[in-house]
Amino acid sequence: MKKPLFIIGILFLMILTIGAGTAIAETTDNELGTINGSVYLDQEHENTSIPNIDVTLHEYKQNDELNEVDTYNTTTNELGEYNFEDLNTSRFYQISSQHDNITYSSNMIEFDNETKTTENLTVHNSTDKTDDLIIAGQGHLVVIEKPDEGGLNIGEIIQFVNVGDKTFNGTLLLDIPQQAEILMTHPEMKTTDEGLELNQTETIKPGESSQFFVEYNLDVDIDEYQFEKEILYETQLLAILTEPDTINFGERTNLLESEQPVDMGETQYNALIAGASEEYGAVSIGDTVMVDLQEDSEIGLWVYLVVFGVILTSMVVYWKRDVLTSKINNSKTTGKTDGEKGILEQEKEEIFSKMDKLDKEHRNEEISDEEYRERMKELKKQAVDVMKKIEEKDKIK
Repeated sequence: MKKPLFIIGILFLMILTIGAGTAIAETTDNELGTINGSVYLDQEHENTSIPNIDVTLHEYKQNDELNEVDTYNTTTNELGEYNFEDLNTSRFYQISSQHDNITYSSNMIEFDNETKTTENLTVHNSTDKTDDLIIAGQGHLVVIEKPDEGGLNIGEIIQFVNVGDKTFNGTLLLDIPQQAEILMTHPEMKTTDEGLELNQTETIKPGESSQFFVEYNLDVDIDEYQFEKEILYETQLLAILTEPDTINFGERTNLLESEQPVDMGETQYNALIAGASEEYGAVSIGDTVMVDLQEDSEIGLWVYLVVFGVILTSMVVYWKRDVLTSKINNSKTTGKTDGEKGILEQEKEEIFSKMDKLDKEHRNEEISDEEYRERMKELKKQAVDVMKKIEEKDKIK
């Protein structure tokens, strides 16, 4: 009985020894590496090395910042150089340093079968001025929709880009109507007397961008509402979008109509655009863009009824004219009353022709909605007056 136990014990010790040998071999096979470099301060796009600044090396098991296993610290020498030695070359690393209370980090560092690698880090002075912030990239998108409960729902997406050499570290202001009911914002914002302001300090490093989103409701009558927005920052592109068949654009200021609809997911939107380029209808800081909004369904029905009325009336006019012509041809005598009525009929036809032409001009956007309404109102009044006179002539006859 003892012999088998003795043999089992020897085998167990052999397994432990082999396992330990394997672990030691794995550790020994991994060569040790070195990461060095310099820390620079970017001033007016010229780099100056920074001596005596703290530098941290972050070690990760994988190429993922969530798997940090250790950190190492050092300070740059008088030339602004740092050096980390005896590093496990199978791991991933990242350099970071703080300047003006803002942390700057390098990309993930991998040895790639090398034992030495150099990684320089650039930091920046900070500012709370917005002079070097522009709205670019995706730009400033304003999507206006008509909810079932009434009023207007407006969503705005704004992308700021820092084109300067300083890190922006301050608050941003967005021009939002004072009567707006905020439905959602990202990041969190607060309403002030001047508009919507970030609740916290925003950091945008040189060459980087940051995006903001706000959605709000306006309890307004669409047909009586003029949407306007002040240009607070240099803007490369501003686009105001509405879904077709719900809201139309009327009179506008500092905005051009896009020749092509804008695709947003599966929906195409009508668009008005403005921006730094003349192509978009150039705007500058301090300018205001404005557009009258109109409910499409009501306008569409109104135009349809007017056009249908003109066509129907024209048919009646031509029918009456044919009847009148027939009566004149069959009559041996033509009285003064019939002659006057013929003139009135011709005048009525001219009025209806003008109404038809006016409708075409409005559909082709050759005239404004306001001018269209005023002229159509006057033509209708003239048509009613002429038709009353014709009716009186019929009674006399």
